[in-house]
Amino acid sequence: MRSKIDLGDVLKYVDGQRDFAIELYRGGFIPIKALAPPENGGDGEWDRANYLLGVAKRYFDEVRVMEAPLIIGLAGGVQGRTS
Repeated sequence: MRSKIDLGDVLKYVDGQRDFAIELYRGGFIPIKALAPPENGGDGEWDRANYLLGVAKRYFDEVRVMEAPLIIGLAGGVQGRTS
C-alpha cells in the first residue's frame, strides 16, 4: 500500500530545487544558442535536447528518447505528427 503524499512536502521539495533549476538553465541550457528548428536555419535545438538528456540520465535509472517528426503548418506553426 502506498503512503499518502503530503502536498506541502511536495511543494517544499520543489521550492528547494530553485537553485538547481537556475543553474541548470544558466549554466548549460541557455548558453546553447538555439533560435529556431534547423529547418528554419536555427542551430542548437538538438544540442539543447542532448544537454537535457544528459541531465535526465544523471537522475533517472532509465531514460528513453522518443523522436517525432515535425510538421510545419501553413500558418508557420509547428505541430507534432501523431501518425
